[in-house]
Amino acid sequence: KGTQTYSVLDGDPSENHNRYLLCIKEKVEDSSGHLRVYGVCFVDTSVGKFYVGQFPDDRHCSRFRTLVSHYTPVQILFEKGNLSSDTYKILRGSLSSCMQEGLISGSQFWNASKTLKTLLEEGYFKDKEKSDDDCTLPPVIKSMTSESDSLGLTPGDNSELALSALGGCVFYLKKCLIDQELLSLANFEEYIPVDIDLTKATGSSSFFAKTSQRMVLDGVTLMNLE
Repeated sequence: KGTQTYSVLDGDPSENHNRYLLCIKEKVEDSSGHLRVYGVCFVDTSVGKFYVGQFPDDRHCSRFRTLVSHYTPVQILFEKGNLSSDTYKILRGSLSSCMQEGLISGSQFWNASKTLKTLLEEGYFKDKEKSDDDCTLPPVIKSMTSESDSLGLTPGDNSELALSALGGCVFYLKKCLIDQELLSLANFEEYIPVDIDLTKATGSSSFFAKTSQRMVLDGVTLMNLE
């Protein structure tokens, strides 16, 4: 479901609903479990658009709920043994109709360093017009790496979970034999929760920055309206 790519038989892609494959990783920041950080990667495989981001969240998982309400996934991937009970409640509740699969940490759900290493070694982003073997990361992914590592193999301080979530997604796309087709498009955008001060966002022209001009309903509000 979450890995269906566009076909001529599907008609005009703009007339089809988005089919998001969502990969999530979570880190609880305090012993009470009230503060957490999410790393997310979700991709619309019908058009090859990737969204990658990392953000802190409250004990109600407000930002995560809002994400899955605005970009409702049809399939969810997560690292086995990683998610908190609060996040599992959301998966079993409002997202119970989604296909869900737990991936093994390390071999299937990669850490940030292995993700970056694989992206470069597989040559997804090679310039076909150039004969050399240089492979550069797309700007959004490059911005998530450490500034002190010119090779782009070291994750940045606030991007490890996001890059790990991307790694889980890349593993699954490789398993489905569509990784080269989608990643070679290099179509990445940073996901920034709409309530965060977007003046700090690097891509101020991005879709997410423009939403600051409108009222945004969070996940709980949308559920109550339904």
